[in-house]
Amino acid sequence: ETSVEGAFEEAFLKHNAVMLVIDPKSGLILLANYAAEKFYGYSIATLLQMTIQDINILSAEEVAIERSLAENEERNYFIFSHRLASGIIRIVEVHSSPILYQEKTALLSIIHDITEKQISNNWLAHYNKILEQLAKEVSLVEILNEITEFVENQKSACTCVIQLLSPDGKSLQYIAGQHFFSLLQQVDDLQSVNMPIPITISHALLVEEVSQHPLFSADEQLFGLAECKFCCSQPILGKEDKFLGFLLMFFPAYYRPGFSERQHLQKLLRLTALVIEHSRHQSKLLHMASHDILTGLPNRMQLQETITKEMVKAKKKNKNLAILFFDIDHFKHINDTLGHHIGDEVLKVFANLLLETLQGESAFIARVSGDEFVVLLNDSNVPGWIHNVAKKLLLIFEKPIVVDKHDLYMSISIGISVFPLDGEIPETLLKYADIAMYTAKKAGRNTFRFFEQNMSKSFIHNMVMGHDLKVAIEKDEFYLYYQPKVNLLTQEVIGVEALLRWIHPELGVVNPDQFISLAEEMGLMDTIGIWVLRESCRQISLWDSQAIQIPKVAINLSIQQLEKGDVLSEMKKVIQEFAIDTSRLEVEVTESMLMRDKNSSIAILQGICDLGISIAIDDFGTGYSSLGYLKDLPVTCLKIDKSFIRDITHNHSDRAITKGITSLAQSIGLEVVAEGIETKAQEIFLLQDGCVMGQGYLYGQPVPANEIKVLK
Repeated sequence: ETSVEGAFEEAFLKHNAVMLVIDPKSGLILLANYAAEKFYGYSIATLLQMTIQDINILSAEEVAIERSLAENEERNYFIFSHRLASGIIRIVEVHSSPILYQEKTALLSIIHDITEKQISNNWLAHYNKILEQLAKEVSLVEILNEITEFVENQKSACTCVIQLLSPDGKSLQYIAGQHFFSLLQQVDDLQSVNMPIPITISHALLVEEVSQHPLFSADEQLFGLAECKFCCSQPILGKEDKFLGFLLMFFPAYYRPGFSERQHLQKLLRLTALVIEHSRHQSKLLHMASHDILTGLPNRMQLQETITKEMVKAKKKNKNLAILFFDIDHFKHINDTLGHHIGDEVLKVFANLLLETLQGESAFIARVSGDEFVVLLNDSNVPGWIHNVAKKLLLIFEKPIVVDKHDLYMSISIGISVFPLDGEIPETLLKYADIAMYTAKKAGRNTFRFFEQNMSKSFIHNMVMGHDLKVAIEKDEFYLYYQPKVNLLTQEVIGVEALLRWIHPELGVVNPDQFISLAEEMGLMDTIGIWVLRESCRQISLWDSQAIQIPKVAINLSIQQLEKGDVLSEMKKVIQEFAIDTSRLEVEVTESMLMRDKNSSIAILQGICDLGISIAIDDFGTGYSSLGYLKDLPVTCLKIDKSFIRDITHNHSDRAITKGITSLAQSIGLEVVAEGIETKAQEIFLLQDGCVMGQGYLYGQPVPANEIKVLK
């Protein structure tokens, strides 16, 4: 028996795992091996004079709670915190089994150091929390305070603060760090507190004595309050390593992050940069949604809102409004000969000249598209005022403008409509001013014309395409083609998207891009949309009778349908007529549609959702919707626009955007479908980034309904 126990002790001592034999009653350590000696930093002789309570820093009550948790979770191990001889605390996983040692029952404890694993889990949980806050559109300062607090919790006596580069790029501003701000409150003159790190430094920095370092000498009083003797600063770098600011960590004594901690910090810094850039992007969205990016002028949406408001004011005051619609003559020639970059510069120069020319006038200036601009004149009852402003505009190009060493001689043609004489609807007034502009062009350009009714008749008479659109449904000229959506993992067809096609009797196949916008302008998309729904439901019934299994059909909803009050009742009628299971239908809407009227969109989409129809946002990433907005919508799926998929295999930005959309969408429970997949390489990249659904030519081109059977 003695020889057996001796053999056990010899094997025990030499075992690679950290092991202790403990008296369960007193907690006295009866035996410790060499691995335990190395791990804890105590000699074996010292360990044998200690109890486990000398090492385990948890109280008896906390130990009891952990034992209870292990029992409830059916774990065969405990998680404790052990203090080493150096004073460092390590998180350990303890596996204990009863053994007979020296003729008494003892506990054989095998100890595994899981500190790094636990730390990694803590960091990962924090990353997920930040992503959730980002998806919920929590404020930037709140998220950054969450980050600084987390950093402080990882290290005792750490004071963390985040500084961001000011909008003008000339200074650094304290943004987050609640403990740091509590210190600032103790300083009488906050304005005298200099920024800790000058902008000229944008790299990592370790300062061993803050109060004696020239970078901090002016702030000795401030940092003395926090006993911040040592500083570890890390730059926050955004896309293309753009400097955004610093994450500063102050300590009372020298501290240098270890390799693992530096890795976690780098991940946190990248996430912090994502949060900052996302917030800044969101802050620009409102401006971008209402202003032209190139010129900075208000866009068509803002123009229409302004016209509507000014019309209300004008009615009350019994005054007129004038809309001057104009574009640059032969502008296409500039783009074709000198390049679009010169064309863009011309537009920016022209926009600035407009602002200078109309300074002091009661005028609202907007860029509505391409080289088309609109000036809205208020209080145009003044005799001759409209004429005078129009003449001023014509004189803008009286002299050539110089762009990239090119002397450019240009002119503009102006069309004018007047409220309420020519109409009381913004779109009508814009349309009439547009018609008048083309009349000015026919008169030789570089002039202006007021709208007259005979112009409208001539314009509409020449809209043959518009006329043909009106009768296309009656003549059965519309068809639906179907493109499969697949599960990228199994390659199974999970549904199809219904795509509209127009077979014109004379022109043949007309590209949707050539008639959809015209149909919207003519108010036909509501009728066409209902036809698409009816045809899709009819086709589902037909496929079912032919035993062709198509799980779900997606149809596109137009802006006119979304804005029309009776779209829900129309959909109910069609669904009841064909007795379709609504779970087999999906409605796709674009981001731009959602931006027009949030409240109306939510109400109608919720009604569609209540019918059992799923909702997807099409072309996601090309508009300006926010993730905070998405959480208010009954959306189940995001379709990543094909423009991000096309170059995903070699464009890091496209891949980052695709991966970000996939990750953030999934974090709030949304499915993701990638559009425009054409190669296996694209498919592999998408799968690696977590996207498991897609559509594109790789899986099949849009085909007529009678050819869809090949997908069985």
